[in-house]
Amino acid sequence: MVDLIGSAVLYTHGVPASGVSVEINISYLDSAYAGEEIEVEAKTLLLGKAIGVVSVELRKKNTGKIIAHGRHSKYLVGSSKM
Repeated sequence: MVDLIGSAVLYTHGVPASGVSVEINISYLDSAYAGEEIEVEAKTLLLGKAIGVVSVELRKKNTGKIIAHGRHSKYLVGSSKM
């Protein structure tokens, strides 16, 4: 989910193509079970000319307890002159 949501967040900034992942870091802090509702919050930490970095947090909807926290860095292919 961190990979997909991280890419989707970059699209909201008008990035024409999501590019390729440079780094994905995920800390798993709790478990979620089948049928359990979760909330997802994602924030853009950096949107440069060639790199975009997004933070993604997954929480249990009923308690707000953090399930996982991830950071996703992407090389933005369409915006680079390389």
